[in-house]
Parts: sequence; structure tokens; C-alpha cells
Amino acid sequence: VGITAVFLLTRKLLPRAVAAVSVLLMAFEPFLVGLSGLLHVDALLTTFATISLLALGVALVAEMPLRRRGVYTAVSGIMAALALLTKSPALLLLPLSLAFISLKWWPAWRVDIRGRWRTLFALFGAWLLAFIVTLFAIFPALWTSPTQVAHLMSSNANRHIEEALRPTYFLGNITFDHGPVFYPVALAYRFSPALLLGIILSFWLIARYWRRNRISNLRELVKDNQLFWVLLASWSLLFVVGISPATKKFDRYALPIFPSVILLAAVAWYRMTSRQWRGLRLGLLIALLLQLGYFFVFMPYPLSAYNWLVGGPGQAQRVMPLGWGDDIGAAARWLAAQPDSAEKTAVSTIAPALAPLFPGETLLPSEDSWRQADYLIVTAGNRQGNEAGVARWIANANLVHTVRFGGLEQAWVYERPFPQPRPAPIPLREPVSYGGRVRLASSTATVSEERVALQLRWGLLPGGENFRYTVKISVLDENGQTWTTYETPLLNDVYFYPEHWLPAEMTDVPYAIELPLAMPAAAYQVAVELFDAETNAQMPVATENGRFAGVRYVVGEIAVSPPETVLDSARLAIGHPTDLLWSDAGLRLLGHEPLLDTIVNGAVLPLDLYWQAARPTAADWQIAVQIGPKMVTLPVSRWPVTAWRSGEVVHEKYGIPVPISLTDGDYPVTLGLVDGAGALVGETAVLGIVTVNALDRLFVLPDDIETSLAYRFGENVQLAGVDMDAKRLAAGEPVQLTLYWQVLQKPPLLINVFVHLVGPDGDIVAQDDRWPGGLPTDLWAAGQVIVDE
Repeated sequence: VGITAVFLLTRKLLPRAVAAVSVLLMAFEPFLVGLSGLLHVDALLTTFATISLLALGVALVAEMPLRRRGVYTAVSGIMAALALLTKSPALLLLPLSLAFISLKWWPAWRVDIRGRWRTLFALFGAWLLAFIVTLFAIFPALWTSPTQVAHLMSSNANRHIEEALRPTYFLGNITFDHGPVFYPVALAYRFSPALLLGIILSFWLIARYWRRNRISNLRELVKDNQLFWVLLASWSLLFVVGISPATKKFDRYALPIFPSVILLAAVAWYRMTSRQWRGLRLGLLIALLLQLGYFFVFMPYPLSAYNWLVGGPGQAQRVMPLGWGDDIGAAARWLAAQPDSAEKTAVSTIAPALAPLFPGETLLPSEDSWRQADYLIVTAGNRQGNEAGVARWIANANLVHTVRFGGLEQAWVYERPFPQPRPAPIPLREPVSYGGRVRLASSTATVSEERVALQLRWGLLPGGENFRYTVKISVLDENGQTWTTYETPLLNDVYFYPEHWLPAEMTDVPYAIELPLAMPAAAYQVAVELFDAETNAQMPVATENGRFAGVRYVVGEIAVSPPETVLDSARLAIGHPTDLLWSDAGLRLLGHEPLLDTIVNGAVLPLDLYWQAARPTAADWQIAVQIGPKMVTLPVSRWPVTAWRSGEVVHEKYGIPVPISLTDGDYPVTLGLVDGAGALVGETAVLGIVTVNALDRLFVLPDDIETSLAYRFGENVQLAGVDMDAKRLAAGEPVQLTLYWQVLQKPPLLINVFVHLVGPDGDIVAQDDRWPGGLPTDLWAAGQVIVDE
């Protein structure tokens, strides 16, 4: 449909032969054809943007009444809106189109002021009205919150400008940002020889035309009917310049300029010579034959085509990132033809390219799955800048097949004779549900030096399919301090949201949680939380017997082992680097993370320190941290210092209680080392200054409590009394209630109080849920009285 529309519009602007050859060049341009067959929006953006430009070109150049010009201008606006709804870079069509409408009629405005202004505003209005109406008609979110939509589009665009999600290969390096040279180099390799020669030829023809006609102003440019070619050239240049600042770069992002460049190249081939062969100009015939030959050499893998004029595929593998999944697909088809493949497992770096073609089980890529799979598929793209990683994946595996196409070895299939057994999911002691919607039945956690491989078995409860969720996985130490977190949407093992899960489906979903560098060798807990994706509300956890289990559920424990080799301290990103050496202890403080600016008395100050062993030691040293008059001593690390090797780097987290007795003011945080007898060793160091805000605390129960009670809630809190202002109330009147809590000992976890008004039938009529007294319970002190109104 797109090619047909391009031809119908192009023949209004060019000789029929040029229009026909142009669309044939598009139809046989390998990069354009290859990406049109992939589930990416770039090809759809290319179609809409090209039709928009061609329709605008007809309105600007073709001779027709003003009403018909308005129709083509409106078509241009509609296509530009569809392009923008497809992908945000199409926004460049808006200023470009309006600028060229102005450029057409502005230079000669003095000739017919009233007529020119009328034409200008009519076409402006037609383009903008069609553009805006199409946006609002097809994108309902604009009906209610257009500013929020604009902000979301802007923030997404800025995110791509500022950061790339993963590094990619270019010019021999794997980096996040390849700079402004990326797209010119990528286009040189992705243009076909016929297209690249046509571009070079067009520059020569433009220079010759400009020299012969000596065009010196816009009026002459418009009069000579060259505005359409300037429009195509401007779009191509503007689009490449517009997407170049983005850190995230792929060659497919430049696809929307290909039709415009092909049209320019076709005209250049057409004007190269007036000689003909059977009515077709020789230049067009040469271009078409070159294109057909180039296309069929790389079929049926058009995305493996790289321009012969700049070195072809052999040179491209040293410059450009290779592979679009077609290499994995070819390997999967070979595997499918092997006996017993349905009983085997296989892994590749792109699971969706493997799973539909491989009859066995496809494993998601991870360090563990490369050791567990029967077959391993490695691509040429995997090897680019990652030979060490590939060597680790295929260790002890045998090469059984090589995939070749496009003039290169594209993929290799390895068989592992003795794959590592996969750990079976371990049922939870108590299967739990989140918010009565989602069930968590089992978990398996394995840990390596760099990450935790976690597998969770999820299922939906009735009604759970009507919502989307966010999974948050945390790795905690014995003190409840968080070392790392990982958040991701809740999807099943084939990346479907809950509304698309099968009824009664239980799905095993793998997660890879990166561990921070220099994490102490010790035992840790893995906890899982679930959030409603729309409201971001944390969902309560309940066991199968209905017992409330908090909002964060521990699904397993892991043991982090010491690293195989001593970590290079240069790999750490330390917030405040220092170099403090306690030579007697053989310990060096490399730095710490920034301290909190303010904190209240009775709270716990988080402290992150980075240590290095200057030499092995036989003493278990402790740190001494002082805030105000009180000094707190803690082990240097949960990983005993006596086990550290020379040069060992360890990051440790501490919780330093701020004395309740402190008044408002600024206090230094002082660090020292003490020996087993508690004596300071060497000098102390000031890590920073914290501002303490003192809270007023009550430690004596009031004498005038209306009803004294002694209800204990666990071992930490006691309800000591209650006041109620009125016993009889009319409907709609608030219940004024005051609770008096007595802290027996500081709770280890945050506590909420639920006060329910219950009717005669046992149903809850009203409720109030809050922190007692309006403050989190981690600020409580033993013996404190909390007045909760």
C-alpha cells in the first residue's frame, strides 16, 4: 500500500519512468525491505513521513486550483500526524512543512499581496487542522490530558537523548554513545551501491545546475520549480541532524530518509545521460540493474547487506554492529531439523528469535543458562568486542554447525555434552498472595560473584488479570538494610502482561539482580514486593490461611562468597573518596557515601564505608562512630576482617543510632578504630556534619486517661489507654478517639495502626489507618508514650 501511494504521488511530480524506477529502487533496497518485515515502528514511520512529504510536494509544485492544493496539504498533515503517533522524531515534519509552505508563497508576496496571504493562510490552516484533528481523533489520551501527553513524549525523547540502555559496538569499541559520526558511517554501509552512486552523482548535477543557472535568491528557486528537491534534501539532512544528539543510536533510526534519498538518486541517474534503451534512459536502467543484482545477492537475508563500495560485509563486521536475529533464526531452523531436538534445550542472546523456530525449550540468556542448555547459539554480533564473554559461554562445548550467509559466518551452534542441571523451584514454606490478586508459589535463588539469579513462580487469583503490576526485588542484610533493588513489570515467561495470561496459568519467571561491587561475603535475604502499576500502591501480603505477612515477603536466603580475585578499587564509584590509613590495624578507608544533611534524634543514621586491607590482620577490629557524647562500636564488617586478603576491598553498611538526648544543632560524625579491649587505635576522622532536629518525646502516661488498658501487641508495644469524646453520635459525625501507646522496646519494623468502626453485623463501617502519632515507628524510643489522636 505504501509503495502504491508513493508511486501515485511521485508520478505527479516526475516523469512516469522516473517514478516507476524510483519505487522499484525502494522495493529492492535491502535495508528498507529488511526492516519492513520486522516488528519495529521505523518502517511505518518511514511510510507515513514519505507520503506526507510527497503530498506536500504535489501541493507546492503541481499546477492545480487552490482547493485541490488544500486537499493535498491536508493529506500531508494527516500523514504527518500518523507519523508522529508512530514515533516522536516525526515531529520534525511540523516545522519543515510549514516552513516550505511559507517558502513557496512568501518570496513573491508583493506581486499579489491579498492573494498570496489568502493562499498562505489557507494552506497553513489545512495542514495544521488536518494534523491536529488526526492526533486527537486517534489518540484519546489527548482528549483529557494533552499537557501530560506532551510532557510524557518530551521526557521519553529527552531520556533517549541523555542515555542509552545498553552499550553497542561501533568502530571496534563497545560504548553507550558513538558521537555524531555514527549516522554518516552507518548510512554509507546501509545505502546500496546504486543509491550511494546516485547521491554522489546528484551532488555533481546540483553543482553544475547551480553554476549554469546562477540561482541567487528564493524567487528564482521557486520559479525554477526546484522546491520539491530542496524539500527532500532538507528532510534528509534535518532528520539525521535531529536524531544525532541522542545517545541511543541504531542504524534503523535513519530509515525514514531512505525514500527521499532514493528519489533524489533516481533523478540524478535519470539526468546523467539522455541516451535511451527501448524508451528507458540508460542511467535509470543502470541503477535498476545494480539494485536488483545487489538485492538478490543478499536474499533471503536482506539485513545482511552492506555496501560493496565501502568494503561490504567483510569490512562492516569491523565497523557496524551485526545481526538482527536472522542469524539466530537460521541456526534455529537447522536445530529443528536435527533428531530429538524437541527434547533439548537451547539458548541464544535473543530468545524471541529462537523460540518460534526451535521445537525444544528455549532458555532465557543468563550466565547460568549458558551452562545449562544442550545447544548454544553464538552470533557474529556476540563476538564483536566480547570474545572473552563468548569464550566463557562456550567453554567445554563442541561446535556442531556454522551458519553462513551474506558473505560471512553469521552464527555458530555448539552442543554441550554434559549440561549443568537446572535447580528445581523450591515451594515457599507458605505460598502467599499479594492483595488477593496475585499468587506467589515458589522461588529459586542462585548467586554468583556479580548477580543473583532468581526464579519466581507466579499465578493469578480471580480478578487479578484486570490489573498490571510492578515487581520489586530487594537483597537485604541481617539488619534489614537494602543492598540492591530491581524493579520490573510483572510479565510471564514469554513477556505477556497478566491480562494475556492463560486461565489458571502458573508461570516461572527468571530475574537477574546485579549485586554491588565489594559486597561483604555474608548471608542475605531476598524479598519480593508487588505494586499496583496504575496507583503505585504497595500490595499487602497474606498467607494461604489469611495471616497478614506485611508488604515485603522474604522468599529465600543467599550466601555471597568472597570474590575469586581481589577487586580493583578503581572500579568503585565512591561518593566521597578519602585515603585514611590506620597503619597499626592494616586498614585503609577509601571513602564513604554522602551523609544525610538532617536527621531527628532517636533515628538511625545510615553510613556506607569503603575499606581496603593494607595487609592481612589477625585482629577483629571494630569501628567507633560518635555523634554527640555517645560512641557506638560495631564490627568493621560482617565478613570478618581476619579473612580479608591483602588489598581486599569491602563495602559495608552501618546503622548508627542518633542519641535521643541530642538537642537541635549541628554535630560532627567522627570515625575511629578500636581493638578488642575497646581502646582507640590511631587517629579519628570527621566524616561530615549532620544537623539534628530534636523531637519532643513523652515518657510518662498522662494521669487523666479516661479508660486505662494494658493490651500488648507483640513484645514491643502496649495499648495503655483510650479516650473517646462522645459515645452517641449522629450519622456523618466523626468519632473523636485518642489512643495511648507505650513502647516496651523499639520495634524492628514499621507498624501501622488500623482503627475500625464495626457494625452489629460485624461489617466494617469506617476505618482509619495510620502511623501511631503520625510518625514512623523507627523514631520511637523504649519507654516512650505515643499519644495518637
